Amino acid sequence: MSGSDVKTRRWRRVEYERLVEAGFFLAGDRVELLGGHLIVAEPQGSGHFATIRAVGFGGGAVVLSFVLEALFVALVGGLLGCLAVLPLNGLTTATMNFQTFSHLAFAFRVTPVLLGLGLLFALLMGLVGGVPPAVRAARLPVTAALRDL
Repeated sequence: MSGSDVKTRRWRRVEYERLVEAGFFLAGDRVELLGGHLIVAEPQGSGHFATIRAVGFGGGAVVLSFVLEALFVALVGGLLGCLAVLPLNGLTTATMNFQTFSHLAFAFRVTPVLLGLGLLFALLMGLVGGVPPAVRAARLPVTAALRDL
């Protein structure tokens, strides 16, 4: 992402703390505190897709490229998630209820079916996250999108 592709918004620390309490930001969010101001990076890709449309590609090509990119990113994330969960295979843990003195033990089992379901879920999330901006970029008039460049 180059500097021209990023739109920033500044918040004061108090506003940021309110947003954290409300659950809008988590530890992994791209939020930086610079000079007492919070800056959140929001990628802006409309100029790129306006250029593609100006060259002669239609709205369908824009939607397809957006969705394929989202699915690829989701697949990579799903594969990394599958790799991250493999060390938990066979891990046994237990909990005790001291009021009823009952003991509950369970073991984590990572099966190929569960890994496949995890990958399908990741792809579904990529599709859900990729289609709305793809449709928005395809519907955006080329002249309006080129003004953002």
